[in-house]
Amino acid sequence: MLQKYSIIVLCCSAVLARVPVAKNCPTGWTWFLRSRGGWCMKVFTEALNQPSAEAKCKAAEAVLAGIQNKEEVAWMSKELTGTMWIGTKRTPPCMNSGVTKQCSQITSYYWTDGSTVGVQGFYWNSGEPNNQGGQGCAKLITSSSVLDDVACTTELTNGYVCGKIATF
Repeated sequence: MLQKYSIIVLCCSAVLARVPVAKNCPTGWTWFLRSRGGWCMKVFTEALNQPSAEAKCKAAEAVLAGIQNKEEVAWMSKELTGTMWIGTKRTPPCMNSGVTKQCSQITSYYWTDGSTVGVQGFYWNSGEPNNQGGQGCAKLITSSSVLDDVACTTELTNGYVCGKIATF
């Protein structure tokens, strides 16, 4: 009986190991491998607030991109000097609080792009997120590759990063 299950596991593992990963990105976009598959990102330079950045990404058939890992944050930091909007928002229960036991650096925010998973990309600046003045969004400070919470209506002068699923 054990051999029967071992064969099934081996068979299924071999099938899953051969699942192709989409690797095609539009011209000017950079490909990254994420746990959910291929992901394309592009940094845009324009002064705007977070809702406007979301709208610009949507017009490019994309979304504001989250940060999956150190490789991605390093790439973003090389692409743009200053600060940029990323795809994260404060969780509703933490909207009116700073860092507490329930609203920690890990649980205060969530990724909005539908592709970023886990908490590895939450590299917060010291003392952040602090929620001074209803800061429901976050920006990446590229000089130090860390995040800072900020009001979504703030106009960042440097830009934003969009992401979309890669194609075959």
